Amino acid sequence: MQSRIIQFVTGTALAMLLAVVTACGTIQYRDVQGEFVDAVAADNAWAVSPLGGNASEGLYSSILVQLTDDYIAKLDDRLEPNAWLLRAVSEWRLGEFSNARSSAKKGRDKLPDNQRGSRDGVMLAMLDGLIIDSDLLARYRQLSDVTLADYQDPFSSDFDTALKALDNGFAQAGPATPPEVGWYYHYHRWRLIQNWRTVVNSIEDDGDRATAKSDAEGKVGLKLRNAMDAERNKIPEGHPLRELIKAEGGG
Repeated sequence: MQSRIIQFVTGTALAMLLAVVTACGTIQYRDVQGEFVDAVAADNAWAVSPLGGNASEGLYSSILVQLTDDYIAKLDDRLEPNAWLLRAVSEWRLGEFSNARSSAKKGRDKLPDNQRGSRDGVMLAMLDGLIIDSDLLARYRQLSDVTLADYQDPFSSDFDTALKALDNGFAQAGPATPPEVGWYYHYHRWRLIQNWRTVVNSIEDDGDRATAKSDAEGKVGLKLRNAMDAERNKIPEGHPLRELIKAEGGG
């Protein structure tokens, strides 16, 4: 049920490395980007085999120490959105959800209009949906049981908000948006609906569970299982994201 950063974000950092200029501060930023790539790799490894501690946590924490407001402000204007993206993702993965949303907004504010459909632009636009989903999952895990009242506040409205934020973020995509951005979007839409379905199915009372299920399906627009299948089927066969869904019982 855990949202994951995968090769899409790793690709973001690597793509920016190719376009980086050789100003003094930018050279140091390459090291930050490299550290971010290492953090993503460690996060991926832990997600596949969650044994022991997650080594990415220390790396994400180190990135936050380096990517201060002052440091980001001194970067080349072309790098600022990417720096805010790396900071937002690091905060998200560390569970600092409010800070992550704030950083994502600062990244969007620094993004030129002609870059809204770029890889970084679409990711910054989608991040609020991913962060809200993770926040809801963290709250769900703190509950010993889920009642209809729990579902109605906060899960029903907040899952709906997260889904709309994800959809509105991907609406920024255009001709210049790499196709893997779309596959990443469909994967996280699948993930969000799966989390929503998990919360609904956790309600013990049959009648209350049916009420919650009807509410969720009304907001999603399909039966939850069918909606998940539809998102999975939009990802090419054999793609790592499709394989990840399959490994998690998503068919």
